[in-house]
Amino acid sequence: MLNCMRSAIDASIVTFFQDSQSSPLTYNDVFYMATTGAAIALGMENKIGNFKVGKKFDALLIDMSEEISLFNSDDSLSNSEIFQKFLYTGDDRNISSVYVNGVMVKSDATSN
Repeated sequence: MLNCMRSAIDASIVTFFQDSQSSPLTYNDVFYMATTGAAIALGMENKIGNFKVGKKFDALLIDMSEEISLFNSDDSLSNSEIFQKFLYTGDDRNISSVYVNGVMVKSDATSN
C-alpha cells in the first residue's frame, strides 16, 4: 500500500508538470484515499476506514526509531512530519504491529 501511495503522489506531480491546472496530491490526500476513500469505494464506510467508535480496528503500529528508519526523527519533528516521512521513506521494517479487526496479527515478537 505504501508503494501505491507513493506512486499516486509521483503520478500527480508528473501530471501537474504537464497541466498546471491540476494539483499534486499530498500525503494527506493519499492517506485518505488508502483508508476512508477505499472504504467508501468498497461500500464499507460504515465498517472500516477510520477509527470511529463501532468500526473495525485495523491499524499499524509504526516504529520510526533511528535504528530502523532512513532519517533522524529528532524531537523537533511534529507527529505530522514523522507520519509524512513514514509515508515517503518507511517500509515493512517500520511496522512493529499489525491489527486486523481488533486482533494483533503481527508483532515484532511474533515476526522474528
